Amino acid sequence: MDFKALALEAWSITRRTPALWWLGLVSAVQVVVYTGIVASITGPLAVLPQLVMAPSASPTLAESQLQDLRMRVLAVVTDWLALHGGALLLGIVAVFTLWIALGVLDVASQSGLITQATASAGGRPTSFRVGMRDGFRVWWRVIGLLAITALPSLFSMVGMALVMLFTMTLPLLRGAAPDPGAAFAGNLILSPLSSLAALVSIPLGATAQLGMRDAVLSDADWRTAFRAGWKLIKMHLAEVAVVYLLVAVVGIVVAMMAGVLLAIVGVPTIMAAFATSGGSGPTAITSGLFVVAAVSLVVLMPLAVLNYVWASCVWTLFWQRKVGWTAAGLQ
Repeated sequence: MDFKALALEAWSITRRTPALWWLGLVSAVQVVVYTGIVASITGPLAVLPQLVMAPSASPTLAESQLQDLRMRVLAVVTDWLALHGGALLLGIVAVFTLWIALGVLDVASQSGLITQATASAGGRPTSFRVGMRDGFRVWWRVIGLLAITALPSLFSMVGMALVMLFTMTLPLLRGAAPDPGAAFAGNLILSPLSSLAALVSIPLGATAQLGMRDAVLSDADWRTAFRAGWKLIKMHLAEVAVVYLLVAVVGIVVAMMAGVLLAIVGVPTIMAAFATSGGSGPTAITSGLFVVAAVSLVVLMPLAVLNYVWASCVWTLFWQRKVGWTAAGLQ
């Protein structure tokens, strides 16, 4: 297969089809919100046990000093929660509600991307409204496929939550300082499990991408579509791997570009906020993050949308060529 031609045709479809941009925007916003939720959950779950373990690595601190340092770290966390806990809870509820609503639309938009990219490739009219209508028609089939791909991440997050529960939360509820040894053991167990979840998510993700095309374009139920996607991987493993790497590498490049833009905008913004906040670090960081988030939506979102649409078109074109799809359907 000519992968360069595949990538260029996917870009041509992306560039000339505005309906795909709006469908991609729905999915891109959902991905941004989901990423923010995962980072907000996994960040503290990963960092706090490390803060408990870190002082124990110093040979110059006595046990009493270690205990004092741990309790001071926890006091900072406790004070912050006491001050902002209510707003944090409301924010969590609002964000999760928004995420669920966007998730419903995202499932439909992913299917719409497939039908409208197919229409564009065949020279037929495209429409955001028609794409969403097509997406809701097959909504339950697609959600079944996507639910399978979410399982590794779900298990990883549950594992991190359990580590946090037994190493941090339960000791605090008993009025005791967390045990660094328990935190270290929990992280030692969790690290290979997280790596395994990441590895498992690769073939599951590729299977779902291919199966989704069967569900949307061939009217297959989600179980049949998943089996068809897995069969296609076994038949064309090397080519599927190349497509996966192509999409992943372009996504990484786009993410690096986004990171550079955020650094260019975010670092000066936070420094300026710090200079005008009377030396209040938390206030400066909060103000800076709000500005960075706003800039991300305005500047980086179009980049994310184009990348998302292009990747969807790549998978659609690849699937069509492998199953013998034409404008009239399967040959």
